[in-house]
Amino acid sequence: MVATMPDLKSRWKELPENAPEAIVCANFIPFFLKALGFNHPEEIFPQFPTGRKNAGNVTVDFAARKNQTSDRFSHNPINPYLIGSPVCVVISKAYDS
Repeated sequence: MVATMPDLKSRWKELPENAPEAIVCANFIPFFLKALGFNHPEEIFPQFPTGRKNAGNVTVDFAARKNQTSDRFSHNPINPYLIGSPVCVVISKAYDS
């Protein structure tokens, strides 16, 4: 099932004020990724390693990439199309009217 904008808006409004990152990851991000067209579990890589150990950010909360014919992102986690962290979602939620 592909998430629609009303589905996303509903999920967004269901988030508690100052929702912790874990709640945003569990209750919003999967629908957000589906709305962007990432519909298969093998297209999404949670806790994606960035390789930036010196910066202190060893992983981001999620990454996604469309699969090629024989190249599954979950099996070959390189060159993601999208990387992110729900921290930006939580900050944006504080400014939602």
